[in-house]
Amino acid sequence: MKKLLAVLVFVLCAGLLMVSSSQSGMSWLTHARYQPNSLLGSDKYLYGDLYGISYLSNFKYIKDVSAVRPDELISKQKDISLYVIGDSYFYSSFEIIPAYFERVNSIQFFKWDHSPEVTFKFTQARTKRVLLVESVERNVLNLMYKERVAAIFEKPEVIQNKSVFAQINRSIKQILYHPTLEENLSFALFDLALFSKFKELKAELNLSLFGREPAGVKLAKSKDFLYLDQTVDSVADGSSFQVVSEMRLAELVQNMRQIEDYAKKMGFDEVIFSFIPNPVSVLATEDKSYNQFIPRLENKVGSIHFVNPTDELKQQAKQNFFKSDSHWNQRGAKIWLDLLNKQLLSLPK
Repeated sequence: MKKLLAVLVFVLCAGLLMVSSSQSGMSWLTHARYQPNSLLGSDKYLYGDLYGISYLSNFKYIKDVSAVRPDELISKQKDISLYVIGDSYFYSSFEIIPAYFERVNSIQFFKWDHSPEVTFKFTQARTKRVLLVESVERNVLNLMYKERVAAIFEKPEVIQNKSVFAQINRSIKQILYHPTLEENLSFALFDLALFSKFKELKAELNLSLFGREPAGVKLAKSKDFLYLDQTVDSVADGSSFQVVSEMRLAELVQNMRQIEDYAKKMGFDEVIFSFIPNPVSVLATEDKSYNQFIPRLENKVGSIHFVNPTDELKQQAKQNFFKSDSHWNQRGAKIWLDLLNKQLLSLPK
């Protein structure tokens, strides 16, 4: 009996390790977790990703995950094939269809972590090819490199050593040193709705008794919004309060020009950049240490096509972002979409 129990425990642990170290396994588990009435159910993102980090019950708002409703477009001519490199600010707000975008007859979307199995080739009939490079502010300085964009379009190098032992060794390393294995294991074992009340109690006690905010988030001074810690920590890359020198901004503009040159050599006709401000950049602008990163950058980009929604998002700012999530809401996303469509309409035909 003991041997049988030991075998069962071993099989369960091995299965858990395989799922947690596999992209397809984690995709299956994530899908199962967020199905209605699932036995594996989780509420980690039901109330916003920052609630799912903090488990502060005061921020337990059900998040509206519906896509923005597109307006009826004014352009009659559909002469643009739009290609987008972007993040969750884009793909969680819009359906990937041309109906949202002026002049667009086709659209193809790539996440920043996309790794192609084959080198990219244009397949659409020859129309105006436009590349949109979108990122939230906190990731801009780490993403805006020609090499990062090239890695999305170009097939990675094929492993030369294909011996059986080399493949086994590589597989073992991928399991033992999987970069998100610890996070994946925590998700697989403990990210279940039945544990949420205990997590909320722990978070509330730490905050009320010790004044300790949950790791990964910061409370707004007004106490009505949660912010991602990275965007508030003044020494973190991507923080709205990090000191960003004029030289670093100039280097970023140079990197953007290199990306633009690379894209045009690939066959793109136009490149548009759009950086979405961290919520705290819009909601806490009264803080004197706000670094004005995106507005300062806009003053330096020159002829580069650049969509900056900061000023528009500041209008009735609290209506444009979720209180318990690191993203804009549908109203904020629609503000950005209108600005992007103006840019698309202004491109030469």
